[in-house]
Parts: sequence; structure tokens; C-alpha cells
Amino acid sequence: MNILKSILITILFVICCKNFLHANMANPIITGRYGTSAFISRNVEIVMEDIYITVSNDLQNAFIKINYLIDCKKSGKQIPMLFLAYNFRSNFTIKVDEKPIELLDVPQSFYIPDTVNGYGYNYLYKPEELTNKPKVVVKWSDYEDYEIMNLNDMKYFEWNLDSGLHKIEVTYWTSASFDRSDWINEYIFKYSLSPARYWSKVGIISVTLTVGDDNAHVITNLGEPAEGKVPYQAKWVFSGVPQDYIHIQIEPKLNFLARTLIKISPFYLAIIVGIVLSSIHFIAFIKYRKDFVNKKFNPLMIGGSIFIPFITIVAYMAFFPMIDNVIGIHASRFHGYTFLSMFLYFIITPVYLLTAWITDKIAKKQFLKSKSI
Repeated sequence: MNILKSILITILFVICCKNFLHANMANPIITGRYGTSAFISRNVEIVMEDIYITVSNDLQNAFIKINYLIDCKKSGKQIPMLFLAYNFRSNFTIKVDEKPIELLDVPQSFYIPDTVNGYGYNYLYKPEELTNKPKVVVKWSDYEDYEIMNLNDMKYFEWNLDSGLHKIEVTYWTSASFDRSDWINEYIFKYSLSPARYWSKVGIISVTLTVGDDNAHVITNLGEPAEGKVPYQAKWVFSGVPQDYIHIQIEPKLNFLARTLIKISPFYLAIIVGIVLSSIHFIAFIKYRKDFVNKKFNPLMIGGSIFIPFITIVAYMAFFPMIDNVIGIHASRFHGYTFLSMFLYFIITPVYLLTAWITDKIAKKQFLKSKSI
């Protein structure tokens, strides 16, 4: 009964301090790179925008391909598209009518209102703003305001385009944002459609999503797909801009062992370790006391009382990386300052030692009584 009482007291102290051990000042969100539709001159109409998002097998990156079918209303040298260059991870390419095009920095002359208006970008200037510098705004979610962008954040291309239809292809790689607030990473990809609000005309917008891991749990804000299904491949088709942004959230599927260990948790795994070790310890030092009933001190009782709480706390800390390793590449490895659990040693050890000492005294008294009979 005393053994059970000591175990329950130990568990109670650990539970009281458990929440403290998860304190962490770091941000669980790691922001990746977001894609966005191009900013288009009002001299150009978008007949169709086809967006292809192909998520890699590890769910951490995506290949973005956008096909535009544009209708130029006049011939000549054009600046039909501006791109937010700071968002591109790598390998940004653009083709006009299947011919590669070089992206350029926005020239200083483009900052002059008359120049901008001549290219059909008069919407870059907002008369209500105090500054006279051209700006654009992009929206990434419902939970934040539009993000204001300057032209020096952008790239553009020039091309002599005849009036009529032309095909433009844009490709690049982008990285996911990571939500590490739980055991496994949730991967988030965003693509802003808000620039399309500036277009003079918006035709058909289609989105094709392909996820390399067809076991993953995928959530989008696009509704039910017109073709296919998530997670493998799905396609949505919209007449006009459905909303300001595309949000894709992906949660990997875990194997049975990882799910089981997460459900048990390092806390209860450590409790199991502590119960097993303390049971062995109590049996061992009681047996020692039986064999050496007249000894003043019980070295097994003292030694075990010092080391078992230490081993149990170390096991608690070790279970976090152990479970992370079972999860694999999708483990968040974000568990707070678990090393602070070592402070519990100075709370648990005196309680454990006192319980073991009382148990040893009771056992000694019983063995002496039995011996005298």
C-alpha cells in the first residue's frame, strides 16, 4: 500500500508541473514563400489563367506553373505583367508564345504617374495615399489586412506584342509554411488571386492541385473540385475570381507506431518507466533488508531513491526525440524547453526517498518481529 502511495504522490507532482515544461517563446509558425497572380496592364485582358500546383513527395515544396491566355488590345512595346519577385524560391522562368523572356528590374521611369498610366497601370497610384509612390496590395488570408507592396519588390518584362491572343507561361518553385504547434508539421501553401481584382477583364481561372503523398490529409478553401479528388489530383474551374487567395493545408499521415506513441505521450511513457523501475527498486531493497535486517542503513534503498527519479525524468526528455524519430521527416521537433523538467528532480527525489525510507523502516520492523518469534 505504501509503495502505491509513493507512486501516486510522484505522479501528482509531475502532473502539477507538466504544463510548465511546455513553455516556449519561439514561434511555431515558419513562413514559407507564397505565390501570386501577376499584376496586369489594363491594356491587356486575361482570357484564361490556369494554375498548376504540384506538391513534392515530402510536402515541403511545390512547383508552380501558371498559363495565361491574354488578349492585347494594341500592338507595340508592352509591359503586360509585374511579378512579386521576393516570393520566388528558385528557378523562376517565363515564356511568351513559348519563347523564354528575361525578367527586369522595374525602371525608375515607371515610378512616374504619367509613365505608369501610359502602360495601363494607373491603379498603382491611390490618390488617398499621402505618398506619391506607386504601390500594390496583396491579400494572403482572411485574418490579416492587405499587404502593401512597393514596385522595388517586383520584376517585369518587356515585349513587342501584336494585338490579339498570346500565351504566357510562368514557372517557379516555392516552399511551404510550417505549422509546428503539434507533433507533426502541417504544410501550408498560399497563392494570392487578389491582383486579379485589378485586371480589366477576368476570364476563366482554373486550379489543378497535385499532391505527391496520396495518403496525406488535404484541406483547401476552394470547395468541391470539378474533377478528381484530393489528396492526389483535383481541378477547380471558376468564372472570374472566386476569392482573394488559395489556401492549401496538408497534414501527413502517420504510421501506427507513431500514432500510438503520440497518443500515450512522453509523460505517460515516463510514468510507466517510473512505475517499473520503482517496483523493481522496492522489491530489491525490501529483499536486501530481509537479508540484512540488523543493518542501520539500506544502501539499495538510498541509491535507488537518488537515481530512479533522475532516470525517469531523463526518460521523459528522451521520449520526445524518440517519437520524433519514429515520425520521421514530418516531425515538428518543437516541444518547448523540456530540459526544465530536471528541476522536478529536487521535488520528486525527497518525496520518493521519504516514502522508500518509511517503507524500509516498516519492513525492518516486520522482519525483526518475525525473527524474534
